[in-house]
Amino acid sequence: MSAPLSIRETYAGKHLLLTGATGFLGKVWLCMLLERVPEVGRVYVLLRPKALVPPSQRFEKMVNGSAAFAPLHERYGTGLSAFLDERIKVIDGDVSEPGLGLTPAIRASLEGSLDLIVHCAGLVDFNPDLRKGLSANVHGTAHVAELASRCRKAGLMHVSTCYVAGSRQGFVEERVYPDAPNGTIVDVEAEIAESTAAIVATEKEHASDAFRARLAEEVSEIVHERRHNGSSERLIASMTQRLSRERLKTAMVDLGETRAQKLGFVNAYTYTKALAEHLLVKRYPKVPTTILRPSIVESAMSFPVAGWNQGFNTSAPIVYAMGTWFRAVPAKADVPFDVIPVDLLCNGMMIAGAALLKREHRPVYQVATSERNRLTVGRVCELIDLGHRRYYRAHGKTTLERAVLSRWDATMVDAGKGLTLDRMRDFAADVGHVFANAPKRVPPRWRERADKLSQGAKHVSHKLDELYRLMEMYRPFMHDSFTVFVARALNTHDVLEPEFQFDPMCIEWRSYWIDVHMPGIRRWAFPLFEGKSPPSYRAPHPVKLQRDEEPSRDVNGVGATHDSPEHESPKRARSNGSVLHAAVAAVVESAPGEAE
Repeated sequence: MSAPLSIRETYAGKHLLLTGATGFLGKVWLCMLLERVPEVGRVYVLLRPKALVPPSQRFEKMVNGSAAFAPLHERYGTGLSAFLDERIKVIDGDVSEPGLGLTPAIRASLEGSLDLIVHCAGLVDFNPDLRKGLSANVHGTAHVAELASRCRKAGLMHVSTCYVAGSRQGFVEERVYPDAPNGTIVDVEAEIAESTAAIVATEKEHASDAFRARLAEEVSEIVHERRHNGSSERLIASMTQRLSRERLKTAMVDLGETRAQKLGFVNAYTYTKALAEHLLVKRYPKVPTTILRPSIVESAMSFPVAGWNQGFNTSAPIVYAMGTWFRAVPAKADVPFDVIPVDLLCNGMMIAGAALLKREHRPVYQVATSERNRLTVGRVCELIDLGHRRYYRAHGKTTLERAVLSRWDATMVDAGKGLTLDRMRDFAADVGHVFANAPKRVPPRWRERADKLSQGAKHVSHKLDELYRLMEMYRPFMHDSFTVFVARALNTHDVLEPEFQFDPMCIEWRSYWIDVHMPGIRRWAFPLFEGKSPPSYRAPHPVKLQRDEEPSRDVNGVGATHDSPEHESPKRARSNGSVLHAAVAAVVESAPGEAE
């Protein structure tokens, strides 16, 4: 057995590169590293310039405006700027670009000094446009690994997901399986080539004259139907161009889903993350690498703040929907619902990174709870009900909320049985069709009423369709699969510091879910579903970094020196979760009594 592992001693003086620092996990891990291991050498934070704002200003805004960094502000106060100047170097780059878009000087500096690369960046949409999914999750990982391969001494910690297991049933081991979930041996280079070819073919089809002509004809019919006194060729051309972009994006989403399901993956996200793992094994066998797989990442137990999370974390849409008048959830009670609080995950990252620095690492670490401290879907639904009951009894805004929602429990239904969402949606659509095709001889006042009923039924059908899509996205995790993730590798390391221990048994699920997680998402996630802004954090002593980095790039290759502030509106924050937001909004808009 190897000697005890000291996290502080191992990271002391080491130089690290972090991608994905603006994400939920990246923020918490960076704060934990800086707050608990101040002896770390230098952390290079890779950020893209965004909205004409240089990366250094994006970093300042993030540290000053996110509760994830509250522990650093509390510890260092007015000295935080000086502390960060000594340890943080913000660099302008983009994982989707070859060479990470770095200047030759920066790249050479990193190649000679880095000890560890922590790759958290990625696209986490369940079903993204396949072009974006491949670019961010597959090619982006390859670009990071290429840098690692050129470094003198750096190891690579790649953050993946347990759900690369796809549709596998039973126990999933801590290894990269040679086969896809459907049993097909994965030839990663061939799969990437085929996906790329399919993308090119789809783009070519949507750019063809025949396709554009069909779209123009479709748009023209709609315009003529709605504009009885003639139509505008300019309007038709504009609408055709917009519809063409929408159809291409939809086609790319469908393409990703098709390729994922063909190999047994539940969505395009897990498909692209699995390809990234296989790519690392195939192309970069000589790079010291460890793959870290979290399960469902949820609110912090205590660090940086109890209950802290960021926007559309995984269970929030389901929890929100179950707090409204929708309570029928397609789920099976005994299915494992593997959840890992973000701070416990960060402990696992600290251990895996330290083991990699000492070259005592395992190839794969799964950071999960279902093997040793199993939470089931049935228990989750029960805890969600209890949490909502408590909230509505104390804070219900209407009589219906206080008297009914505080007592209305969710019901788990077997998909395909009973009055399920798809049947309700189809029924509403049929009702709309009946009223829309009322006989012409019907008296005018009845005809007008039929038209209103038709429009109302179509609206309800549309909202139910959005909610149906939400439930279908969660169905693989709550209904279809019985998967248990083995998570033993982290505990093969004897960690000296108690604050960095990884122990799934430390979670008491009832207390965590009702007292920590649900209040956290009610505070930070629910406002986004309602088109509002979550509570803001204001640093007591705002950080100001020294301006010593190279100028940011712009599209012409000329240094950009823009000083305009960056603003994230709720609408923009929702962009990556548009399907989730639309589905939850469907529940909100149709909930009775909400306008009181």
